[in-house]
Amino acid sequence: MLTSDILKIVFMSSGVTISLLGLMMTIRNRFIDKRKQLRVNYEIQTMFSFPEFGDPKFSHMDLQIIVLNSGGATQFINQPYLKLPRKVLGSKSHHFADLEKISSFPFRLEPGQVYQNQFPLRTTLWGHLIDGLNKHDKVKFEVTNSFGKVYKSKRVRFSKLLQHLETEDLLRIRKN
Repeated sequence: MLTSDILKIVFMSSGVTISLLGLMMTIRNRFIDKRKQLRVNYEIQTMFSFPEFGDPKFSHMDLQIIVLNSGGATQFINQPYLKLPRKVLGSKSHHFADLEKISSFPFRLEPGQVYQNQFPLRTTLWGHLIDGLNKHDKVKFEVTNSFGKVYKSKRVRFSKLLQHLETEDLLRIRKN
């Protein structure tokens, strides 16, 4: 009887040990995932030209994609893209046409380093995107690392991006 009690204690303690090891591995993996993180965001920038004499003149609006390596490891990123809620012209993603910079991918992003790229808002959203999406759709900006892991921005209503186009139109009318 004493032997069976000892065996029960040994099996119970080994079960507790295995549970604790599992918990520690889960915590460790979550910590490592947080260290290898990219943050994706966007900004709309209003561009002005500054003549030598006179007031600044409105030029155009740019969509700027920003990717921050907030982790502790070097990451290699692929070209950022706009993720759509449904297929437009056969694809649920829209890559920004900047042929000069495509050859620079994958791009090496050191810890704390920021990747930024600007695209003219009108040419980025014009045409098939405006025709293929409605104002209630939500889109997001995404980037993948060299291992294929996807990092996403917060979703934004397509109508918010379209409002910036309307603002650009108003500024163009005022300019003339």
